[in-house]
Amino acid sequence: MKKDNILVSKAASLSVAELFETQAKNNPKALALINAKGKKYNYNETLNRILKLSKIFINKGIRPKNRIAIISENRMEYVEIEMACAKVGAVLVAINWRLSDNEINYCINLVKPKLIVLSPRFKSKNKLSSIKNKKLISLNLSFEKLVTNSEPYLGKSLGGGEDILVILFTSGTTGYPKGAKISHRAFIYRALYFVFEYNVDKKDTFPAWAPMFHMGGTEHSLSSLMIGSPVIICDGFDTESLVAIIGKYHLGWLMLVPATIEPLLDKLDQSGTVVKGIRVAGSMPDLLPGEVISRTTKRLNAPFLNSFGSTETGFPP
Repeated sequence: MKKDNILVSKAASLSVAELFETQAKNNPKALALINAKGKKYNYNETLNRILKLSKIFINKGIRPKNRIAIISENRMEYVEIEMACAKVGAVLVAINWRLSDNEINYCINLVKPKLIVLSPRFKSKNKLSSIKNKKLISLNLSFEKLVTNSEPYLGKSLGGGEDILVILFTSGTTGYPKGAKISHRAFIYRALYFVFEYNVDKKDTFPAWAPMFHMGGTEHSLSSLMIGSPVIICDGFDTESLVAIIGKYHLGWLMLVPATIEPLLDKLDQSGTVVKGIRVAGSMPDLLPGEVISRTTKRLNAPFLNSFGSTETGFPP
């Protein structure tokens, strides 16, 4: 009984980074990430970059429970930074760049980050009052040089279990955005639910086109890396690139929202693309016409998932 309690306690304290490292050690040459330009990185290469990022954060004074805010489009570095936060016990605050400047100021002032990571696409945001005089990292060529020249952090994971890994902002019903705190354990159990409920495994690829500041982008990217499957980083919803992905890779979950379904199906029909394989495809809950659902299941040759979820809970069991 005592041994069982120790095992349960150990499992409950796991870090998202520890599960990723296990996959990297077991299958170092397996495909992990494909960036928005199509460059591929295996698990060993990705782990090495994450450990170097971890060292960079530590050298910049980041300690467990410190918060790092990020304002960026979907890009490979976004996922790597999230995983590095998991390694050093920091909290990644995903800022919704679609918010007004006033709302962004509110979110940043609310979480009080020790460091802010900024994509060059949003470099004008560094003039915001909440960002001025803050430690800043820009995701430019200097950043890549910094990663290349850094030594990896080879210590143990400094976060796990009930420690918060990511803060995602949800609109709620009124007023300013509300920050939802999501722990390591929550991410792990959400991944387990998706694996067991929808039979997603490491042979399936996840196309991360939904914004990383949204649960649909971040949650399933981390889930995929924890189970050893690849993630394709997409810079937003683009029918041409998604059709190419659908024709080339076997997908686990193809996340769709109502406005994306028919444009995607039209592009598939125009191109004559043969679907490689999809375990489940579907939309966040909405009233969709029956003919749209029927067309989707037939063209994608996949069951339709009319899913329910929230930032705070993920997909409920």
